[in-house]
Amino acid sequence: MEGGGIGGYVFCWRAGPDANVMTLAVRPDLRRQGLGSWILEQTLDELKTSGIKGVWLEVRPGNLAARSLYRSFGFEEVGIRPKYYYDTGEDAIVMRKSLE
Repeated sequence: MEGGGIGGYVFCWRAGPDANVMTLAVRPDLRRQGLGSWILEQTLDELKTSGIKGVWLEVRPGNLAARSLYRSFGFEEVGIRPKYYYDTGEDAIVMRKSLE
């Protein structure tokens, strides 16, 4: 990786049998190279190994790249959280994936 440093990260929390992906980020100059997919794949594998049954996340409607990534991993759009994003007042799309 040119310049070193952190290329991407994920932050999740778990509650009972479910987990929530709070943030998945990839440095702009490293996007579209498979790093986000790798991070998400490793995360889902680790969550499943630790006994998690379902994974939830929220995503902005306009973040088409993220929505496409999540769909490619089997996440389904299951709902809307109205006015979820405080900075813009945008709704959030709720997505879920079963790990069972």
